[in-house]
Amino acid sequence: MFRSTRSYRSWAVGCIIITVSLLLLTHIVLLQKSSSTSRTTSWQTWLRRPRAWTHSRDHPQHPSISINDSEKFLTFLPHSGLHNQRIALINAGILAGALNRTLLMPELNLGTATFWRPSNQLTERLAHCPGSLHEPDSHCYDYRDYVPVPVDQIFDLTPLHELGIRTMQRHDMNDDYFLRYWGIDETNEDKKMMYTLKDNVRYSYQIHDEMSVPNATLEQFQSRIDLHYLATRQEPFLMFGSLFGSRRLALTRTDLINIREYLRQKIGIKHPMVLNKANDIMDQLGGANNYLSVHLRQGDGRFKKEAKKTIGQIRGALERYANKYGQEEENHNNNNEEQALIVKELRSMTDRTKRLKACVYVQEKYRHPNLRLIYMATDTKNPHEKFIDLYDKFVCLFTLNDFPDVVQSIRDTRVDVDPYLRDGNLLLPLVDGEVAAKADYFIPTPKSTFSGYIRQRNTYFHEMI
Repeated sequence: MFRSTRSYRSWAVGCIIITVSLLLLTHIVLLQKSSSTSRTTSWQTWLRRPRAWTHSRDHPQHPSISINDSEKFLTFLPHSGLHNQRIALINAGILAGALNRTLLMPELNLGTATFWRPSNQLTERLAHCPGSLHEPDSHCYDYRDYVPVPVDQIFDLTPLHELGIRTMQRHDMNDDYFLRYWGIDETNEDKKMMYTLKDNVRYSYQIHDEMSVPNATLEQFQSRIDLHYLATRQEPFLMFGSLFGSRRLALTRTDLINIREYLRQKIGIKHPMVLNKANDIMDQLGGANNYLSVHLRQGDGRFKKEAKKTIGQIRGALERYANKYGQEEENHNNNNEEQALIVKELRSMTDRTKRLKACVYVQEKYRHPNLRLIYMATDTKNPHEKFIDLYDKFVCLFTLNDFPDVVQSIRDTRVDVDPYLRDGNLLLPLVDGEVAAKADYFIPTPKSTFSGYIRQRNTYFHEMI
């Protein structure tokens, strides 16, 4: 009896060992099969992960957006200053909507503008240059003050979402981004996953919405890409190089033209501190729409070289406006001698705060051309020294420097208030632009994209009041 029980136990243990061995063998076979599966499904697997489990900060920016295996994406390489980046963002949004793709947005650089470069170089610079100290002779020197910020921290993306254009934030420009988050080798060995459109010259491709449009519309662009062709691409990702340029999209379709105009006017600054501080300044100016505004850019690039010409153009525009304003004054039959005395008295006021209050007061009563309240947005560090003639001619001309308390409160912005900023000074140009955009009339710097932004927002402001 003892021997039979022992034999039975040995037999049972043997069965268990065999069963476990078979299970292990089956598991190994399945793992090998899984590892040999095409990369085509790896990005889809990532999308199927529960969002709470995924450590990536890349996520849809709109609660109504759902991600599924058939989702297709469009992205591009960023460069240049903030408002050039906004132009690229709008172009990308239009393309994403027209192609029914989700816009994968690179972060905005809120710091010093970076140069355009051919796609391969730009990809390398974006991957390796930000976040490091660079000497003047370094190939990364223009990234010395690179400050990446999520797009929706600066710009209001609601207009995109209202049009049904899906967005997702990309927080990482590293070489292995697509491999880590999407299972795609960015060297594009698997060409079924990504279609890349590289630009090797500054104005390489222009994108046309109608195949019948002749190439004569290319102007400074080297080649054309048809929207119809892009719609045939089935790769999950369309990767553009640069999408900067107001003429990058050659649009003839009324729906797309209307969408572009809509986005240009409505995608504005949303940063709460920028809006609050701009309102503080406007309150001191007597409120929005109570002043004329000017944008005078001359601090960098060709604008620095053409500074004298730009000042002359701005002065001429102000004088033409003043003459028109003066003609209206004559029609009101006010006392010109009395107003001339007021101009003289204001000119003698050295306290800028008192002069501002006096200028706001006289707006309600007098219409002398040289009494017009003017706000000038400028990148010049010392405008009072640089524009002596303008200040002398227009006694009620003010700049951001005339609001020291507001400026200091912006500069004192702490990291715990805005974790993406290391320097509140980066917000000052945005405040400048917001104040200028709420004027009753705006005079731009020719060919400045910042002026273009202010003009678009000024147009929208007047449509809303």
